[in-house]
Amino acid sequence: MKSKYIVFPEAREVDVWEEEIGQPGEGEILCQAERSLISIGTELHCLNGVFDPGTNWYDWVKYPFRPGYSMSARVIGLLPPVPLERVRAVGNTAGDGARLAALSAAVRAEAVEIARTAGYIELSARKDFQSIFMQAIAFPSIER
Repeated sequence: MKSKYIVFPEAREVDVWEEEIGQPGEGEILCQAERSLISIGTELHCLNGVFDPGTNWYDWVKYPFRPGYSMSARVIGLLPPVPLERVRAVGNTAGDGARLAALSAAVRAEAVEIARTAGYIELSARKDFQSIFMQAIAFPSIER
């Protein structure tokens, strides 16, 4: 099976490339993209290719670079196979939460408390963030 994707071959260049996609291996899934997000800020920065040495951008963006980092997809290959009826979309959970907060003082108070106690950490400033992130999103091995 062949797949097309957007690529930045060099700084300030955009192209569409094609690659052969094989069957998934142990602990992998094969997905067909339904929608993909390309952030105008992040990808534009990567496309321009101007990064200060020692920053996460400098270490992370290597050409050719494949933009995009968020996708909704349908699983088309999985080991072990999972019936399509077991897969379900959860919808716009952020919008659902916003509606609940707008309609309920108790939910709103809980959201305020969570926001008050939550901390903010600028992860992109860490040089090791990208590799740690990629390891953390890997699917765990599937026990049979």
